[in-house]
Order: sequence, then C-alpha cells, then structure tokens
Amino acid sequence: MRRYVIINDSYKIICATASSQQIANNFDFTLEEKPEIISLDHISILDLTFSDKIKKGDNVILVCDVLSTGYITNLISTRLNQLGAKLKFISVLVDAYDENFEPNQQIEEHRDKIFSVLKRKMIKYRRKAIKHELSNGTLGVIRINPFTNTPIEESVYDSPINNRVLIDNDKFISLIDEKHVKAGYYKFNNLIHPYFFDMDGILQDTKIAKALIFEIFSNLNKNWNHEPEIIFYPKGSAIHKLDFDILKSEVFKNHSISIFELERFQTNEGWRFPHPPKYMFSIAQSKKH
Repeated sequence: MRRYVIINDSYKIICATASSQQIANNFDFTLEEKPEIISLDHISILDLTFSDKIKKGDNVILVCDVLSTGYITNLISTRLNQLGAKLKFISVLVDAYDENFEPNQQIEEHRDKIFSVLKRKMIKYRRKAIKHELSNGTLGVIRINPFTNTPIEESVYDSPINNRVLIDNDKFISLIDEKHVKAGYYKFNNLIHPYFFDMDGILQDTKIAKALIFEIFSNLNKNWNHEPEIIFYPKGSAIHKLDFDILKSEVFKNHSISIFELERFQTNEGWRFPHPPKYMFSIAQSKKH
C-alpha cells in the first residue's frame, strides 16, 4: 500500500545532492503552496552551514535519490535537532538501506518517515570482512562511490598515462609567471602542499591562459580527431576565471560550443562529482565532448 504526503508551504525541503535538486525542481506546486527548497552545495553538505535558512520549529523534508548507508541523513538530522527544527519526512527514489550493515540507531528511528518509490535492500560489506574472498578471486565486487551511489568502473590500469597528460611539468612551468608559484605550506583537499599554483591568477592573465589553452588542446587533437561540441568544467574551480571566448573564437573557431558547469562536492578524500542529472545526459547525447 502506497503512502503519500501532502506537501505545501508549511514545510521546507532540503536537497543534499545535485540529483535530488533536480527531483525537487520537478515537483509540481501551485504558487501559493510551493515550499522553500534549500539546495546544499559542496561546502554546506559537510559543514551543514544552513542555519541562516532553517529556523527553530521548521518542519523539514529531506529529498534524496538513494538512501544507502544513512550517513548524510544522520548529518542533516543531527544539525536540524541542534537548530530546533524537525525532520518530518525523508523522500527517496530508492531505499537501499541495509539494516544489518553497521546498524544505525538514528536511521532506525526515522524508518517510519521514509517514503520511497522503490525499496530494494543493497547488501553491504566492509572490505576487511571479505578480504580473503577478494584476494583469492572467489568473490567479484562492484565498488560503489558512497557520495554518488554509482559504480566505480574506471581503473588506473585502463588509463594509459601518455594519452591522459596533455601538458608535462616542464612545459607548464615554462608558460606561467613565477609570481603564480606560491611556496610555503598550503592546505588543499585536506593535504598540506609545500608549493601551490595560483590558477585564478594564471587563467585571468590572458596571454598565459591563451598559451596554456593552445598547448593543451593541440596535444589533445593529436589523440582525438574531433572538434568538441560540449565542454564541462568543475563548479567552483579556477576554470570559471577563463575567458571562454578564447576557446570558441581562437582555439576551436566555433561559437556554437556549449559550456556547462558540473556540480561537485568536497570530501575528506578530495573533490567528488555526483551522478550527472538526466538533463545533462539528454544534452550530451550524440554530442562530441
């Protein structure tokens, strides 16, 4: 028997991923009923810095594409409690929670709040629990990215380095100005680096940016005999400082190229990209990118 929730402006909706944002944006509300939709970016999803949007007494609905381990749900639920707000419902497309995998008391308390289109438990293991089966080859696994809930299919062994590096270290150093090399100890992606490159400054310098772009794409064309129709770049990266007219007018000489920003999330292991939303697939279908 299906359960339903009537959503109106008495609720606030929190979207924790780019995919869930697309789900919430397709909800059909009248202007009078539409609730406030809060989309968490890569910073607020980990630091939960949304106290300016959530007030004491607010009733909140969390929208996710997949409920897997409950990790994000726990983070958000704990923060809402601290703010005096209530997590009333959890709306997901797929409820893949495995109650036998590291039982989670907090998630169990929310079970009655979960509304899903499909409930399909995904059996989960820690690597150490199946290390012998993995080492002797008796068990094959598909690794799942915990931040995107998508299979990890790429392998370093399937990525020939000579076809992936478009500009080597020496050439890169020769093209930039020494003022863009920052010596010292810099924290980035939770690691300490003894030196750093000011990519914002590099890409804002038109002369240097053009030289880098021509070097990179001339090397790309040696391995790929196509003109791109779509270019994607990471959200919040220094690429947004780049003058894209240089790409369109001077590198590819094609003003019809579409350029899109891709959502990404900061994690303890570095940046991670979520599963691309359906509309991105529809845009990229049959295109060269």
